[in-house]
Amino acid sequence: CAAVPLSSSSSRPYPCPCPRPHKKHAMHASPAADLSYGIHFGVLGHAASFAAGAATYASPPLTPAQIVSASHLSDDEKEHLLDALDKAESAGLPITLDDATAELREHEYCRKASHLLAAASTDGVVTADEIAAAQFLPDDEREHLAEAQEKRAAQGSALTLDEAHEALEEHREVRRLILALDRDGDGWLSEADLLFPGQHLPGSHFQLPADARQHLLETVRKTAQRAIALDEAHSALEEHREVVTIVRAIESGDGVLTAHNIRMADGVSEDEREHLLETLSGIKASGRELTVELAHQALEEHREVVAIVSQIDAGGDGTISAHNLAAAEVNTAVRQCLGRALEAWAARGAQLSTDEAHRVLEGCRHLWSDDEQLKG
Repeated sequence: CAAVPLSSSSSRPYPCPCPRPHKKHAMHASPAADLSYGIHFGVLGHAASFAAGAATYASPPLTPAQIVSASHLSDDEKEHLLDALDKAESAGLPITLDDATAELREHEYCRKASHLLAAASTDGVVTADEIAAAQFLPDDEREHLAEAQEKRAAQGSALTLDEAHEALEEHREVRRLILALDRDGDGWLSEADLLFPGQHLPGSHFQLPADARQHLLETVRKTAQRAIALDEAHSALEEHREVVTIVRAIESGDGVLTAHNIRMADGVSEDEREHLLETLSGIKASGRELTVELAHQALEEHREVVAIVSQIDAGGDGTISAHNLAAAEVNTAVRQCLGRALEAWAARGAQLSTDEAHRVLEGCRHLWSDDEQLKG
């Protein structure tokens, strides 16, 4: 079992893809190991009870009736398995006993982690300090919770324990999906991995939706090597799913987004709310509606530009300099677009702000969005 490569933008290795722990995993030991192994062996006994309870029924796949009638499962666990069954059925896939065992293990892990977080919380919310002190969690999970907490704080609210639980489950689910996509187990996600039907891993039975697979393909094809490290793929898929959730929460129920719903929506940053309203205004002017698909595309493109500009603004001072542009890993067309803007602003005796750089990149997207060179 070899350690998975680091991406250029991350300080953490992606978890080892081997399915079972063995001696070579000693290098991955962390304070989280006791939590993981305790849950692993606890759920094995739980699964044995589930198997015994299901023995009087037909062989897998499991059915809702089997789950509902399983007296050894809590209501919370039944609800979790029924949700997983719904996801699997929507993809035309069954849930087997192995799938149920994997789902219970993941759910129990996140439940226990949430309880440990709750022990440090006095008001039902999770703070940045409490997340930083949660040494029972691996680094990537603490980082994910910290990002979730920062997003909630930027919206003027707090991260609740229930939201922390959901964030952990989502993060670990994405990790399982990415590992399932890495067909050859080399620690990189390539075009071949994405074009090949995903293998089946317990707990990842609901395969990657077509839109998410397409998003990852587009991300991979924008790199010179036509492959990205697994942690980069994880970040890309997590962000895609977050945008899907945001847009679905805003849409009015008939597949379109209205100005009223955009203004009243929770969980949307003011920057993205403004971008959606501007997008809606432009589309309305042409006599069309802002559909879920168009809104999703608008948000993903907006976030892509934000990420590029943030990468170039290395000092975080809100301006773009020729030095920072030269040092940034951006494609040739982005470098040319912003280079021309820098010259124009310099001729006026002014600096190019990040807001203006954002507008420039939005205006010349057709020049750089299909440029697959990683560096200029």
